[in-house]
Formats: sequence, structure tokens, C-alpha cells
Amino acid sequence: MKFLLCCCHVKKEWFKIIHILFNFSEKEGTIKMASFIKYVVYIIIFAGTFFSLINFVTNEEDTTETTVAPKIKKLQIGIKKRPEVCETKSKKGDVLYMHYKGTLEDGTEFDNSYKRGEPLSFTLGSGQVIRGWDQGLLNEVSIESPYLFYHSRLSECEGEKRKLVIPPELGYGSAGAPPTIPGDAVLVFEVELITIERKSEL
Repeated sequence: MKFLLCCCHVKKEWFKIIHILFNFSEKEGTIKMASFIKYVVYIIIFAGTFFSLINFVTNEEDTTETTVAPKIKKLQIGIKKRPEVCETKSKKGDVLYMHYKGTLEDGTEFDNSYKRGEPLSFTLGSGQVIRGWDQGLLNEVSIESPYLFYHSRLSECEGEKRKLVIPPELGYGSAGAPPTIPGDAVLVFEVELITIERKSEL
């Protein structure tokens, strides 16, 4: 629709010029000269329409480029479910047993422990998982971290569910984890803490 309006928006002065040229040719008897000038005017009109189309397409491309959503830069932590009674909270050095579902920003699922029927176990804060997990599940995250969404005590209870939105810097970086996770991918995890084991209990 924009293109049609653009093409139809021809200055009225051009048509006035054509009309004057025809009148002039009839009075002066210069039909051939007027016809030549008429074709020149038609070429000018065509050229104007053509360049208007080029500008229209260019502007559309520029608009598309500026509407690209910015990448997530900071870790985002959302509490989806928290038990009313929380007797044991996670801390650094605990062995956590967790179920999770991992997706990309567009919702493409790349991993799911629920489907395997077995939770993931790891030692919290030891670097056994990506940094986004360690920071998102530790009982306290350093305020000096440039990738932290906010600073708070984030102890997690058994039975608690969280949503972690992890920037590439705290995930798999520019390398990604082919073939399921591309480079510079923002990761979205829905996690559930099943069991906490303390070293004294092992």
C-alpha cells in the first residue's frame, strides 16, 4: 500500500508542464519539438518514481535493522514456587539434585532432565555447571559481578522452583555448545531443587 501511494504521488506541476507544452505546440506549430519534450518529461516522471521506490525499500530495511531486540546482558532470577516451610537452604559446597528444562530465547528446547527421569547432581559453587547456574543458585551472589541482575541472598529451598535467564557470558559464550546451543545464545532454565546433601551428611 505504501508503495502504491508513493508511485501515485507525482507532482501536479509535471502534468501542468505537459499541458502547457501541448498548448504551446498547437499555437506555434512545433508538434515534433513538443513531442520530444513530452517524452523527456515522461522519463523524468519515471526516474522520480524509480528513485522514490529505492528510498522506500532502503527505509524499510533500516527500520528492520533497528527493531532487533537487544541481547540479555545480566542474569535474571525469578522465583516461581517457594515452599512455605524451608528447613534446609542451599549454600556453597552443597550437593544439589535438580530437575531442569533448558530452552533458547525462542523457546527451542535443548535439554530436559524431566524427560530423562533423573535429576542432575552437582556441587554448588565448584564450577561443575555453567556460571549462570552457580550464581543463580548460591546463597549469596557478589555485588561486584557485572552480569548480576540484582544483589540478594538467594538461598534455595528443597522443592523450590526458579527461572534463570542467563546471558551468553555466564553460559556457553561465543563458542556455544553445538549442535543444540549456538554461539552467543541466551539460555532460559526452569529449575527445581529436589534434594540438598551437605558434606557432613555424605
